[in-house]
Amino acid sequence: MSRKQPGEAPKQERAVRPRRDPEIDESEVIASRQYAIDGFDPVQFVTAKIGKPALRDADGRYECAAEIRESGRIWVRRLVGDDALEALQVALALVSAEVNHLSQQPNIRLSWLEGRRRDLGLPSPPKYSLLPDEKEATKDAKSKARASNGGKKRSSH
Repeated sequence: MSRKQPGEAPKQERAVRPRRDPEIDESEVIASRQYAIDGFDPVQFVTAKIGKPALRDADGRYECAAEIRESGRIWVRRLVGDDALEALQVALALVSAEVNHLSQQPNIRLSWLEGRRRDLGLPSPPKYSLLPDEKEATKDAKSKARASNGGKKRSSH
């Protein structure tokens, strides 16, 4: 960090602006889902949309837009794949990860189909944690115990 010299004009810091891709045109939306955020009056929603994959002239790859709307905020990303299906898969993975992240925030419980479904109805995002999952660790411990016991279940008397 340099010090300002006497008589030197202050440096203008360049603000980092968030990326802002254009929203998906409604005519290009191929799939959408609206989740209600339970417990709010009036009801608040999270809406996920995926656009139709489109061929990019620049490099012959495909791009597919993913959009999340929540409480007046809109996130849009254009994701790229080698073909239309790959671009669509990446867009769905992003939507899944973002909706899953939102659902794990404190005091947020999502539902859809007018409250009849409380699951997210999306593929589970990959787990990137290096820490072992408690359920998996318990399953592994039980499997190892059975293997060391000759495959027999322990009697509980």
